[in-house]
Amino acid sequence: MSTPASWSTPSRRLAPTRVGSKRRSPALEQRHGGRGWQLPQSAGHEDRALSTPAGDLRTSGAPAVMVLVAMAAAWGSGLTIVKSVTADMPVADFMAVRYLIAAAALTLVARRAVLGLGSISLRRAVALGVVWGVAQLVQVSALRYTNASVSGFIGGLFVVITPVLAWLLLRNRIPGSGWAAVVIASIGFAILALKGVSLGVGELFTAFSAILYALQIVGLSAWSRRDEIVGMSAVQMIVVAVMYIAAAAPQGIATPATTRDWILLLYLALVIAAGGLVAQMWAQTRLSPTRSALILALEPVFAAGSAIAFAGEPLTWRLAVGGCLILGATIMSELAPPWTLGFAARAPKSF
Repeated sequence: MSTPASWSTPSRRLAPTRVGSKRRSPALEQRHGGRGWQLPQSAGHEDRALSTPAGDLRTSGAPAVMVLVAMAAAWGSGLTIVKSVTADMPVADFMAVRYLIAAAALTLVARRAVLGLGSISLRRAVALGVVWGVAQLVQVSALRYTNASVSGFIGGLFVVITPVLAWLLLRNRIPGSGWAAVVIASIGFAILALKGVSLGVGELFTAFSAILYALQIVGLSAWSRRDEIVGMSAVQMIVVAVMYIAAAAPQGIATPATTRDWILLLYLALVIAAGGLVAQMWAQTRLSPTRSALILALEPVFAAGSAIAFAGEPLTWRLAVGGCLILGATIMSELAPPWTLGFAARAPKSF
């Protein structure tokens, strides 16, 4: 596989590895974000879950499946909670407080992983953290102009966008089913976002955030090794915290005004952002990449369900049809013939 010089390292090239009878990628199988994610595999190493006998996988995988379903539900509900909290608190201030708490918690857990990063990996993690931080800001800001249920489905477009960016930047091949998924997802996005002959502002911003999430995934895939994922993710969370503290500090950083908002913010920071990262990493070392990805593809469904059930958002034909098309395209992307990169992956979106 040919990669631009700026995306590769002298000592490691992203060569596919053999998993059973199919070829798999050593690249990212990584939220929450980023936004459930899967770990990249080093070249020459097989997926542990896929090398497990079928009987063992069914029994030992049950707790991991439960954890991933719980995290998909938590990330999905996170959009509704974020929309609620930011209605009473500036977005930059909310992001600063949330990621300061999450970064502190994750750094305590992953201190050795952070300190073990080399200077090149550290610089790359900072750059990816900036991309991730901007993506977070764009999607959270867009919630002021669109429903959380719509945001959940459109934000999930990054699964389909990622292989397109890898094709453009890394010259990775996309199979026909991948292009079909792009077309189906585009139709679903149009149904959700078009207001007459114009695009809704919130939907357009959310789609832009999906492009940024996809760019962050491609960058992490090209720049990281399996043993660096924890450290690089912690550094990215620290970068996001610093970015928003710097943005909010000149006017003074506002904190939640009510006990309820504090509880919700702590839930978003500790359970969804920091805790979700650790829980997902544990679960995905016990399941195959495809199985993990299909479970995590349920996140937009949980996002729509929680928004309708708890926030009173309407279930419209646009949401039902457009959301089903995007969800179907996501699943098609996961089940497509193996990519050169692990596109079953998710960025740590942390919603």
